[in-house]
Amino acid sequence: AAAGAAERGEEPREEGDAAARRTPQQRALLTALALLPPLGFALSDPSIFFSALDNAGTYGILTLFGIIPAAMAWAQRYGDGDAELGDAVAPAALPGGRATLVAMIVAAGAVVSVETWERLAAAGGAGA
Repeated sequence: AAAGAAERGEEPREEGDAAARRTPQQRALLTALALLPPLGFALSDPSIFFSALDNAGTYGILTLFGIIPAAMAWAQRYGDGDAELGDAVAPAALPGGRATLVAMIVAAGAVVSVETWERLAAAGGAGA
């Protein structure tokens, strides 16, 4: 097994590796423990599941695809801030400068803020 892993460019698993020591019954138990609780919630009350999906879409997706890429582009272009205001560390691959990146972050943050405000208002009893 170690020779096959080396041929594929992988590091061989050591004998003490926990994943290598699990029996099929243990793997089945772990799979059940990971999948059955969410399945139980989804089957008992689908609105809980849809609410979780809504939260993941609002907060997770906007952070993952709205804020993080703009922050990464900022760090790639402008580094740690030691450069002069007009100097870029890396050339811009797409048009738009600091204003475009700030606008992306602000827009994603605004959507998250509005959603949070609406959820807090609904939870507090005030209609939004």
